[in-house]
Amino acid sequence: MTALLWPRERLGEAAQALARAAGVDGPAPPGRLGPGEDVDRWLGGWASPLGIELEPLAVRFADAGDVLEGAGPALLAAGDSGFLVLLAPGRGRPRVLAPDLSVRRVPTRELRALLSGALEAQHGPGIERVLDAAGIPERRRGAARERLMEARSGSAELGRAWAVRREPGDSFPAQLSEARVPGRALAHGAAFLVALALEVTAWVMLGRGALAGRLDWGWLWGWALVLATAVPIHAAGVWWAGLVALDLGAALKRRLLAGALALEPGEVRHAGAGLHMARVIESDEVETLATQAGFLATAGLLELGVAGAILTGVLGPAGAAAVAVHALAVAWIARGAWRARKEWTRQRLEMTHGLVERLVGHRTRLAQESPSLWHLEEDAALEAYLGSSRRMDAWEVALQLAGARGFLVVALGAALPGFVSGGGSTAAVAGGIAAAMLGSRAWSGLTPAITGLMGSALAWEQVRDLFRAAERRAPAAATGVERLPTSEGAAVVHASQVSYRHPGQPRPVFQGVDLRVDRGDRVLLLGPSGAGKSTLASLLTGLRTPTSGLVRLSGIDHRTLGAAAWRRRVASAPQFHENHVLTGTLAFNVLMGRGWPATDAVVREAEELLRALELGPLLDRMPSGMLQVVGETGWQLSHGERSRVFLARALLQGADLVVLDETFGALDPATLRRAMGVTLDRARALVVIAHP
Repeated sequence: MTALLWPRERLGEAAQALARAAGVDGPAPPGRLGPGEDVDRWLGGWASPLGIELEPLAVRFADAGDVLEGAGPALLAAGDSGFLVLLAPGRGRPRVLAPDLSVRRVPTRELRALLSGALEAQHGPGIERVLDAAGIPERRRGAARERLMEARSGSAELGRAWAVRREPGDSFPAQLSEARVPGRALAHGAAFLVALALEVTAWVMLGRGALAGRLDWGWLWGWALVLATAVPIHAAGVWWAGLVALDLGAALKRRLLAGALALEPGEVRHAGAGLHMARVIESDEVETLATQAGFLATAGLLELGVAGAILTGVLGPAGAAAVAVHALAVAWIARGAWRARKEWTRQRLEMTHGLVERLVGHRTRLAQESPSLWHLEEDAALEAYLGSSRRMDAWEVALQLAGARGFLVVALGAALPGFVSGGGSTAAVAGGIAAAMLGSRAWSGLTPAITGLMGSALAWEQVRDLFRAAERRAPAAATGVERLPTSEGAAVVHASQVSYRHPGQPRPVFQGVDLRVDRGDRVLLLGPSGAGKSTLASLLTGLRTPTSGLVRLSGIDHRTLGAAAWRRRVASAPQFHENHVLTGTLAFNVLMGRGWPATDAVVREAEELLRALELGPLLDRMPSGMLQVVGETGWQLSHGERSRVFLARALLQGADLVVLDETFGALDPATLRRAMGVTLDRARALVVIAHP
């Protein structure tokens, strides 16, 4: 099995093969991975300019099977033995690329044994003794051995993995294709169409037998057999529909998250908290309504097409005319329902926006307004919202009645003349009735689908900007730029004649600023509020681009070095209101800038730093220590504790430059002295921003 492992010196070839498996063609990483060199940085410097996203994963014994079967294309580090290249997910037998470039399907159990060889060698003898003592027969020992290994070593880490994905801002159809959404959608449609054809065939058999007077047990058994065949096919269609919904929802959320992270700080502040809350709510609406309504619409249209074909076949032009007239009537009612829902959505979002803005204090009452009048604005908004709700409900009820009941009336009306006059055949009348019933059932699914698609389209208007913002790719580094040599006199950071003006503002925040920070420098930046200190910090960290001038890091500008490499070299702790403790473990919050999931050694390093920052008593109080959940729904941290968590987060990144924006303001003198000493010891170069 070791023949499947790529040696460390051929990691570049393995990475290039993985990129091709993900649909991205490009050169292999330049050079070879050096001894002791960080694999994450080496791979990241190659992947970023190619539009590849590397998702790090921790492979533990308990979930190794899930990673092996579902993470591909991915690269797995098998300890010091080498790397395993997974080309594609596979249930039971994943596809693996061997160093000889052959593609092999290998059982999951064998691959896990390859990764956990040292662990099984450690615990294997003891497990065998337990099995012998328990008298487990040989045919059952495999499963028993696996369960005992999971009980003893389920949380043991077998290695690291990097799942290879397209960047969220790449072509969305290409991402859906990578997730196999189109193929699964086609499979769903085909399964539903086959099941529908079998259902129609069954009823045709039953109808012909009844009309011909030949309804015997053979016809009944044939009818039942055809219907029974349709059941598993319909179930398969539902299964494919569920997979499409999951994959489409995951791709959409990933894209919207990337768009939210790509927004400029000014855009976020300008939109306001209320609008962002509305966007979060509407993003769920887009995913839920689009998938559910899409499947309902697909099923309804297929059924309606079959019903229309039957009606036209048995009634001729009269049947086609009935279908067309009904469709026009439903379209007119749907137009009114769209307008009513659009107005209702507008008023609902305005109410949500206003409520959130008041809750967070971004919008307040006028001081001159009497408290007795404060309710008038809300009353008027609720009154308008209630009226819009009533109008929307009336239109949607009319749409539901016109859909299913209307088609039934129109189809039966088209078949009625032949039945009354006696000029139509029995088969034609029966076919018309069957078509009317099938079309009515189709419209029963189509009308809620239309309503859902309307809601999805209106929700899309709220999240469209986030979806498009994901296309803003950060400047990509030249391949191998992290290896470029710099001159001996190059500063860690050098800002030359830098000016910055906020978009839409006539006056610059500052202009002509020169700043040079060399390795070992400790710079204190003082100034009153509004002087531009935090804006300058955002230029140094690469969050903003200067209006004029140039900021260079080790002699390389931002566009050449690339956003990812810049972030690895400059770490910052922004102001308190722009920094956050996320709901998660304390270890995650401290190490999220270092890379997650973290190894046990890195978690121990983080704990040592927190104790050095006088957070030892906090860790001792927490029942789970570094694994204690903190944040809004977890353990609550004080202002000073949060500021030291932010400080530790910046220091643990091991960056060339650390920028601290008013980080020490919440600390008492003794804690400040200790925290400052730790910071000066760990930071290679330091810029501290504070008030005078």
